[in-house]
Amino acid sequence: MFSNARSISNKYFVIRYQPNQLEVSRLGTAVSKKAVRTSIQRNRLKRIIRESFRHENLSGCDLVVTVRSAVVNADNRVLYQSLRKLWQELLSRCVN
Repeated sequence: MFSNARSISNKYFVIRYQPNQLEVSRLGTAVSKKAVRTSIQRNRLKRIIRESFRHENLSGCDLVVTVRSAVVNADNRVLYQSLRKLWQELLSRCVN
């Protein structure tokens, strides 16, 4: 499915995206044990990603968000701001 996907990234996240023919966007998360050791932190990051995505008005994209190991030491506020910048960049790239 993501053989033709493009990506954007920053210090904390990598977002692979591909336009779809739907009016909604679909989100997938990949938070590995290698990057984030404890399940508590992995679940916290998945909640942050989903909540941030929910507040954005993205349409027509399939997304997979993966994390980098720097997220472990980052504050929630910093992570939300980081995702917000990526969503804004993605909005300009992935428009039907």
